[in-house]
Amino acid sequence: MSRSVMYNISSLESALNKAQGFNMWMFVSFVLGLVAAILIFVLFLNKKADKKEEGVVKFCRDFLNFYFLSLEILLKIAYVTFTVMFILGSFGWLYLGNVQGFLTSLFIAPVLLRLAFEGIVLMLKLVRNTDEINKKLK
Repeated sequence: MSRSVMYNISSLESALNKAQGFNMWMFVSFVLGLVAAILIFVLFLNKKADKKEEGVVKFCRDFLNFYFLSLEILLKIAYVTFTVMFILGSFGWLYLGNVQGFLTSLFIAPVLLRLAFEGIVLMLKLVRNTDEINKKLK
């Protein structure tokens, strides 16, 4: 056998061993995740919430029960990030000599971005308001 064929077989065996190790680690991770989920459910997500909970325990219970929606905060951060990116990136169009791209990226892109993010936040607020109305009816 030539040396290059031996090298290819060796590298193939090495890749297969790594893939098997990765698959085993993913299975172990799944089992550990399942155990953690059962423990968290028993400790935090049961219906018997203590009204005197404060601090970290209350935050964990609210976070794990999805009473605290972190998506709105992430959307606000993403909106500011993308708006700044489009405005600063518009000057790259000037560097390329494309005035139409500059104007579109400077004025139209942030407006379209604002409309898209307002629509998403509007849906989140609708969910929050529906939840508040549901709580008041109980």
